[in-house]
Amino acid sequence: MNAPLNAIPVRQNQDDLLKLRRAVSVIYDTAQALVVCQVALAVAVPILSAIATLLFPETKTYAVALAMGLTIADVAYLDRQQKVLLKRAAKISEVFDTTVFEMPWDGFTVGERPRPEDINGADETFQRQKKVRRLRDWYAPVVDQAPIYLARLICQRSSLFYDVELRRSYATAIRVLALGVFVVLAAVGLVEELPTPDLVLFLALSTPLQTWAWRESFRQRDTAEAQETLMQQARKVWDDALADRCGADNCELRAREFQSAIYLRRATAPMFLPGVYKLRRPGLELQMTKTAADFIAEYKGSPAAARHAAEARS
Repeated sequence: MNAPLNAIPVRQNQDDLLKLRRAVSVIYDTAQALVVCQVALAVAVPILSAIATLLFPETKTYAVALAMGLTIADVAYLDRQQKVLLKRAAKISEVFDTTVFEMPWDGFTVGERPRPEDINGADETFQRQKKVRRLRDWYAPVVDQAPIYLARLICQRSSLFYDVELRRSYATAIRVLALGVFVVLAAVGLVEELPTPDLVLFLALSTPLQTWAWRESFRQRDTAEAQETLMQQARKVWDDALADRCGADNCELRAREFQSAIYLRRATAPMFLPGVYKLRRPGLELQMTKTAADFIAEYKGSPAAARHAAEARS
């Protein structure tokens, strides 16, 4: 067994850092609950209101008042609160990463560190709810077989890959859902032999769902494409480092730039509906672990590894 070249696998499982992961988990759960509320307001309520006004025309005034109230609630509270929670979780995740990666804090991009009260409060909620989450080994343990300046790049690329794949599959799923609902409604209308005006009105009931699904799909895909660009840049830095064209200091500087970009993604990117992350996590983590092992194998056969070995013998 080779001696570890960095402490990332050990450090990430320390109690104080697992506490950060527990806090992030709870905050994301709360933010996802708000996403569910937003989808309900944007999709379910308009459809139910439309059905009610078709069946009971006298309820139109109440339906309009309800729509206005819910729109104000979404803009004034739900959307704003979701952004606050995302930024809070992103800052706590940044504390975790910068500690695990032995990196300096980027106050220019991230701002002040999160308040201890926010971390402790979220952790207490996690403990009180007795949640069962696998939070250990957030990054693949095999990365300890590379120097810290290379291990950082492997972990960061893993984080980017995870995000890209999750968003792309989610974007595809909600598009399929929207099209499926439209096809089902059209089939029902045709089977019932609805007159053309009634069929059009019947299909219009899916408009809120179509609007939300396609808008959300485009937002997720745009975010994934931006992350894909970062992955390509990370790969270039990795190749230069293996060829011994990128020293430890330069790689550390680039890793800090990648980390700042990862923070901005975490703080601003659109969220997923609950269950999506849990459903895809096993498969994605398996891919990440295998890819990390492949990167370690690349390193061991590289000029950089040969130089490190020669330095260790001298």
